[in-house]
Amino acid sequence: GGGGTGQVGCILFPTFTKFSEPFFAELLEGIDRALREAKRHLYFVHSVHELSEPSLRLRMLNPNSVDGCLVLGMGERNRAEIDAIRGLVGHVVIVSDYLEGGGSSSVYFDGVSCGLLATRTLLARGHRRIGCVQKRRR
Repeated sequence: GGGGTGQVGCILFPTFTKFSEPFFAELLEGIDRALREAKRHLYFVHSVHELSEPSLRLRMLNPNSVDGCLVLGMGERNRAEIDAIRGLVGHVVIVSDYLEGGGSSSVYFDGVSCGLLATRTLLARGHRRIGCVQKRRR
């Protein structure tokens, strides 16, 4: 109900590709399914780089096209770009990252709880030599 376009845009961080990034492909599939269940539509999936093209940015990032945007893989380090997107479409939700303050909602993973759950699962299945590979923090 309630007006609006019924459409949501999805913006990917520049290093992610739309079709070959397994994690984001699965995430996009879930997003699309949830939107369809809510009688909404995924209007576009573009990278930030693609949306730097002025005519595409104008067509996609306006309140006549979308009710808001999901922003995947962008957070604090991309605050200026996220603020610019919010200024164009009004509503932004950051997915898989976190942005302190600034009027955007964030949905992200609790890596500590995930690690704890994974370790407990492995221990419960009898594994005793457990390693952890993680990305180096800057």
